[in-house]
Amino acid sequence: GGERVADEYQTELLGQLPLHMTIREQTDSGLPSVVAEPDSEVSLIYRDMARKIGASLFKRAQSQVGVVPQIIIKAD
Repeated sequence: GGERVADEYQTELLGQLPLHMTIREQTDSGLPSVVAEPDSEVSLIYRDMARKIGASLFKRAQSQVGVVPQIIIKAD
């Protein structure tokens, strides 16, 4: 269904999650898949989607402004 909707709206499909009961159970318990099982198939799909979103936002920011702000994370 996701591919069809992306085609219909002429947009990029960022990813598709399988219909795993564990996704719902983990999320309902307050431990999303990337926390509960960081090396699982589902977590890898989430990470891949996050990378695609980040890359897309970066490209959009570059084309609109020409400068992308730096994000600095420090442990103080």
